[in-house]
Amino acid sequence: EEWEIFNVMDDQFPNATQLAGYDGIVLTGSKFDAHDTSKQWIRNLHEMIHQIHSRNTQKLLGVCFGHQALSIALGGRSGRSDSGWQVGLRDLNATPELQALAEQVNGHPTDHFRVLALHQDQVQELPPGATLLGSYQNTRRVV
Repeated sequence: EEWEIFNVMDDQFPNATQLAGYDGIVLTGSKFDAHDTSKQWIRNLHEMIHQIHSRNTQKLLGVCFGHQALSIALGGRSGRSDSGWQVGLRDLNATPELQALAEQVNGHPTDHFRVLALHQDQVQELPPGATLLGSYQNTRRVV
């Protein structure tokens, strides 16, 4: 297994040849706002996500900022949470879809998970075709 890191905020993006060689792409957290389209690198990231998704040949995983960027790039919305900052351990309530995934991995269904939260933004509207997997109090669309 091999991982490559690209600092997209410094305009370091994989080229088309590199992208084609990956089994999947992980979009991580960031101190930046995924909905801040005044930054060119964020617009470029949204475009790259859209292109990867359109090819439908690779897996995409978004975590925190990456989750929000995925949502925006695919037609959803992200922005500030009405509840303000979410900091600390939270009980993530699993939807039936996430419970089924947990059963495949763990051998038994799980209806909640303990997760560490540190964010003030959230996905406000899922993109078309997306499936909500989990939420917690004050943040309805976490996974």
